[in-house]
Amino acid sequence: MREILIARAQALHHDTSGHADLLLADVLLVIGIVILGAGAAAGEDVIIIVGTVVLALGFIARSVIGHMKVDYPIYDRLNALEKDDTADD
Repeated sequence: MREILIARAQALHHDTSGHADLLLADVLLVIGIVILGAGAAAGEDVIIIVGTVVLALGFIARSVIGHMKVDYPIYDRLNALEKDDTADD
C-alpha cells in the first residue's frame, strides 16, 4: 500500500498537465511586450496602444487559464478530501 502511495505521489509531482496551457498566455505577453517596445522606440502612439492592449490581454489570459487549469483542479481535490473526512465522522 505504501509503495502505491509513493508511486502516486511521485507521478503527481512529475505531472505537468495544465502548465503547457499557460504557454499560450505567455506568448501573448511576449508579443505585447515586443509590440509595446517597438511602438515606444518608433514613437508611434497607435502601436503603443496596441502593444498595451495585447499585453493586458496576456495578463488576463494568464490569470484565467491559471485558475481554470491549475487552481480549480486543486480545489476540487481538496473538496473531495474534505467530503471523505466528513464521511468518516
